[in-house]
Amino acid sequence: MNTDVASMASAVLPYVVIGIVGFVLLLIATVWLRRAMRRWRFGSERDNVAKHWKAVEDLANRGDAMSLKLAIIQADAVLDLALKAKSFPGTTTGERLKFASRKYHDLQRTFWARSLRNTLVHEAGSEMKISQAQKAIVEFKRALIVLGAL
Repeated sequence: MNTDVASMASAVLPYVVIGIVGFVLLLIATVWLRRAMRRWRFGSERDNVAKHWKAVEDLANRGDAMSLKLAIIQADAVLDLALKAKSFPGTTTGERLKFASRKYHDLQRTFWARSLRNTLVHEAGSEMKISQAQKAIVEFKRALIVLGAL
């Protein structure tokens, strides 16, 4: 009787091993495909981000205060476009950036640039130094590079 169980186990064992290996391969393929789909989706958005970022740089290169304010506001919108393309959850740019900064710790520095943008948008008569504006634009660009959007 023990020999029957042993012979049955030895007959079934290759099928169990094949099933486990097949499952692991399927799991690996699924993870790879999800990552590839994410990259593919973001790849089509990269051109869109680059086009909008060119407009930000054109505004910033004018050098006057109003153009720099508009460049900061537009840079924030471009950042949001990149965060959406990377599928970070949230209903606002700030929420998406908070999630993204958990994965990309370098994005913590971007909150300063966003706070400057919020001040410019929500506080009437707010002023900024040209050097601050330029620093904020550099920070937005750095965030887009960290995300792989530029």
